[in-house]
Amino acid sequence: MTKKDEKILALMETELGKNPKAATQDLFDKAKAIDSAVGKLSLRQFHARYPLQIKRRRKRGRPRRKVAGVTRRRGRSAAKSGRDGLRAVFLRFAEDLTAAEDRRNLVKVLANVDQYVDDAVKAARA
Repeated sequence: MTKKDEKILALMETELGKNPKAATQDLFDKAKAIDSAVGKLSLRQFHARYPLQIKRRRKRGRPRRKVAGVTRRRGRSAAKSGRDGLRAVFLRFAEDLTAAEDRRNLVKVLANVDQYVDDAVKAARA
């Protein structure tokens, strides 16, 4: 991920922290001030690349809820919760692959595939 992308993500984090229902157009305009290349994206592409990623991260961090005295993750049964660690590793790998915008970044992600494998093995054992 480039430094400009990191700056834009940080901006999205602060703006969505202030107002979680901020309009995508407003966020888009603020991001264009940081990097004019963002202006080449459609509003839909921009939303998928920046605000949506922040919202997904925040949703993953939500506290668990109690159902009939049993604590579990939202929307998942207790039987499936053992797969969460392995699933998280695969999702992180997929996110890193999709965030790689050029060949150099893609090669960096693929060069670190051993780390993803190690994390997957640890998650499978847990």
